Amino acid sequence: MKKKILFILNEFPGAFSPTSIAADAVIREMTKENEVFCLARRRYGQPAQETAEGATVFRVSDSVVSRFSGYAKERGGKGLNLIAAFCKAARFRLSQILTAPLYPRFAPFFERRLKREALRICREYAIDLIVSVCFPGESVAAGHYVRKKMPRILFVPYMIDAYACGTPPKYLPRKFSAGRRHAYERKLTRNADRIIAMEASRSFHEQKDAGDDRFVYLNPAFLAPPPPADGDTAGILEKGKINVLFTGYLYLPDRDPRYVIRALDREDVCLIFVGKDAVGDLWEKETGSFRGTLKHIGFMPHRELAALLRGADILLNMGVSNSSAISGKIFEYMAFGKPILTTYFKPDDAALPYLGKYPLACSIDQTATDGKEAAERIDGFIREIKGRSVPFETVRELFYNSTPEAFAEEIRTLWQGERE
Repeated sequence: MKKKILFILNEFPGAFSPTSIAADAVIREMTKENEVFCLARRRYGQPAQETAEGATVFRVSDSVVSRFSGYAKERGGKGLNLIAAFCKAARFRLSQILTAPLYPRFAPFFERRLKREALRICREYAIDLIVSVCFPGESVAAGHYVRKKMPRILFVPYMIDAYACGTPPKYLPRKFSAGRRHAYERKLTRNADRIIAMEASRSFHEQKDAGDDRFVYLNPAFLAPPPPADGDTAGILEKGKINVLFTGYLYLPDRDPRYVIRALDREDVCLIFVGKDAVGDLWEKETGSFRGTLKHIGFMPHRELAALLRGADILLNMGVSNSSAISGKIFEYMAFGKPILTTYFKPDDAALPYLGKYPLACSIDQTATDGKEAAERIDGFIREIKGRSVPFETVRELFYNSTPEAFAEEIRTLWQGERE
């Protein structure tokens, strides 16, 4: 008889949320042997219930401001979009102020609705296991709540994004926020049967949660066979040039693209950045002086990126300051078997051990390598990897803990332990 699993997460199918995108392949894997349900945030235009990719999906309404933003984006003009953007920013700041005493709880009303709906689903459909995907933290709170009400249900927090050891917000004292996050995480996971955390956070948990044998360490499950290339690359990738592609969020000072732009400043390069950013007028300043082709494209739905990832010659990654968190894009890049160029500024960057094992990687320490030397190293890398790729099965063998199958295996062992 099939087991019934409820995933609580930000969205399904994943489109905007990195943690939800990372959970996509896991959910598809679990539908092979189980009956899968998903509980997610309901955005404007989405049905309250539907079947998607083999799972039954329920959605809980988001805030009025978020729904208004969705309406403005789909149907509104420039004026309505400006009003929506203002309301969204004002709500975010107001929420930070009002929920500061509750930190790290950000959305208590949404959390309450999520808890109630999760309990209803578990009772109505006789759910056997809850998997709470973090972020958002509300999903873990909902799983914890249901487990208290229905002790027979197994509960597994899936901490894809660093939580207790995540990057602290700038509007609160660092020591205060770190202590509150860890205490809150311990509270929400105290009745969990197993806690699946990321390998990058192992040292943190082994120090702070010493002796807790419920922790299992995996990596974001992006290492799945690449999906079909649905998107159109016309006008983005340049024929006759070396197409270097970055996908993700750019922000200052951590993910500052200027070092890479200068290191790749050559006529035969088309350097493409896809995703949202918070870099001000950087693009206007850099585009005119770049000798090759420099392109910045805003947000693109994750599933449309497959064609770009397949067509690019080199995939670009940039390091971050939090050594307890790893970008899932590293494993997605590897799944495509493409050469990977990464810059970093901390010697304990979480991505470096994995890139060290990957056959087609070039890692550059931007704190110790000037622009000229970086350009020379990249030139040598380009000549070395031309026309080369890594078969998916080779990558899978190297990084099995980054596959959806590794997650499924952990759940099977949990059930076997329950029977024993």
